[in-house]
Amino acid sequence: MLRTKSFRVALVILLVGGAIAIAINYISRWSPPSKEKRADLLTPQQSRSLTNAVYQERKSGRLTFEVRADWSSETAKNEISLRNVSLTRFDEQGKASNLVSGKEALYDQEGKQIRFSRDVRLKLADGTDVYSDSINADLKSEVVNISETFRFQRGDASGSGQALEYRIEAKVVDITGRFQLSLPLNEGTAEIRASKALHDLNTHLVDLIGAATIEGAGNRLSADHVKVEMTEQNKVRHLKGRGHGRLELGRGRAFSGEDIDMFFDPAASSLTRLEVAAAAGSPGKAVYQEQTTGGENYLEAARIVAVPQKEDKDTVLKDFRADGSVMFRSQPLQIKESRAQHLLGFMAPGGEDLEKVHLAGTVSVVRQFDGKSPGGTMVERLTSEQLDLSFKPGQALDQAMARRNVELRQTSASIDRDLTARDSVEVFYREGQLDRIESRGNSKLTESDRDGRRVVSAPSMDAFYTGGRVNRVTASQGVSLTTEEKGMKRTSTSQTAEALYTAGQLAEVIQRGDVRIRDEQETARLELRAAVSRYETKAGVLALSGGTPILRYWNSTDGAGGGQETETTAREIRLFRETDQIRAEGSVRTVLNQNGDLIVAESGRMEGDRKSGWAVYSDSPRITQKAGWVTGRVVRYNSQDQSLQVDEDVVSDMTDQQGKKYRVTSQHLVY
Repeated sequence: MLRTKSFRVALVILLVGGAIAIAINYISRWSPPSKEKRADLLTPQQSRSLTNAVYQERKSGRLTFEVRADWSSETAKNEISLRNVSLTRFDEQGKASNLVSGKEALYDQEGKQIRFSRDVRLKLADGTDVYSDSINADLKSEVVNISETFRFQRGDASGSGQALEYRIEAKVVDITGRFQLSLPLNEGTAEIRASKALHDLNTHLVDLIGAATIEGAGNRLSADHVKVEMTEQNKVRHLKGRGHGRLELGRGRAFSGEDIDMFFDPAASSLTRLEVAAAAGSPGKAVYQEQTTGGENYLEAARIVAVPQKEDKDTVLKDFRADGSVMFRSQPLQIKESRAQHLLGFMAPGGEDLEKVHLAGTVSVVRQFDGKSPGGTMVERLTSEQLDLSFKPGQALDQAMARRNVELRQTSASIDRDLTARDSVEVFYREGQLDRIESRGNSKLTESDRDGRRVVSAPSMDAFYTGGRVNRVTASQGVSLTTEEKGMKRTSTSQTAEALYTAGQLAEVIQRGDVRIRDEQETARLELRAAVSRYETKAGVLALSGGTPILRYWNSTDGAGGGQETETTAREIRLFRETDQIRAEGSVRTVLNQNGDLIVAESGRMEGDRKSGWAVYSDSPRITQKAGWVTGRVVRYNSQDQSLQVDEDVVSDMTDQQGKKYRVTSQHLVY
């Protein structure tokens, strides 16, 4: 049976097949592997595949990166496709940290590049998660790049951007393109936007570059460049805005300047200091603007510093400072313009209203308000070296204290007042209007109106107001008063002076204590002395009383400087400005010099006319010259032509050169 033909054929075929298999196996040991044939066993693009694949990158023998994937496949170009892949980085101490993970990745081992796609997550060193559809990791330079839109989140903070670069070793994040970040606050959220952002995770510094804004809780910070300094717990310590900085605080309040610095207490999450400055060497200013129901408050300077404080849950302004070419104006305070080199402001509790303001260095303040005077609007300008302002609730001006080289000028259509003082001027207000002014140290008050000009000088001077209009001015410790009106100049001195006003117009001037008055005209001069003088402006009457008032009168007799002088004393002397008349009453005594002889006129009453030169003595008049005397009912004396007339019941008692006495009675005597 074994020798049958069919069996032999089958045996030959089997032997030949075995020989061929042995030959093929032998040849294959000496031939290079055929990749094409092996690839044909999978797909044309793949050479092999693995599950739970692990790849490692080393630098100088140290493990730096590890790639893990649920599945991997290697292409003919030595590229590895990965699924459900993660990238882990190891630091110099060998500590591992998850870096990037995604659904898919393409791994170039030779180029040390991994491109992740689909649900990719990048974890930064500070724990921030960044999400994108595509992320590229360069394992050689240790840089992660995102070139398309991404979003990120850390705790309750979240944001988005357009492109990102993460330098792994340096722990620096560089974000370009539109950038936005939302942070939770007690009052809501804060939104951060910029064209570019740079975050150094080591130093906790964030640079926001290009139209940077931080907005939240009704506040908004914007600048060309904002630098954020944070603590290790990512609490803000310092915000620094550079270039066109602006900080808006709620509605109607804003700081602006080239630079804005905001300092925070990280533990309390509260603002502790705010600094706004102009660029060095530029004409720009740091500015604070506030809109209130009463109008605008505006402050500008080279530098403004504000210090807030925490009250309950709110942060309110405590005080502020401005330095360098300060300018302040306020519609609610009726301050048209205020200038100084330095300004320091203190806020009332609650941080809404001003309580005190201190200005120093060439201070000037201009206020404009309705003075309720016949002239209408009153403009008030105050200059000094220092000025302190205090305010009542509601920002009503309460008191102003100006120190050193002070000038207070008030101008209206009807009157100009100018008050100067060496030491100080203190101004008190009631319901926003002038109430009292106290001036100390070489004080000088000048008033000009349609009637003339008046100047008062004294070491101490006070002015009192009612309804914003002056009603009384007092001066003490040695007063000098000069009046120029209707071609006449009158100067006076006294220990004290008091000016009374009616409806804002001067009504009466009272001087006390060694009063001395000098009244000058072109052809006549009047000098008066008394304990008290009282001048009524409407009637034009000057009355002297107290002690023994003295009137010295000089009258020109030839127009060339020659003249006659008389001196009159009485219990009271009155001068009538409108009529140029003089009236003396009570123990009147006049002494005049005629050709070297003294003539004394005594009476109970005297009336004189400065224009005509006549003086009329009545009430038991008596004229004495040398050893003779004359009495009568009325005595008339003319200083211009030096004539003497005695009328009614004239009795003349005279002595001739030989000593013989004569007594003559008549009804009329001319001498």
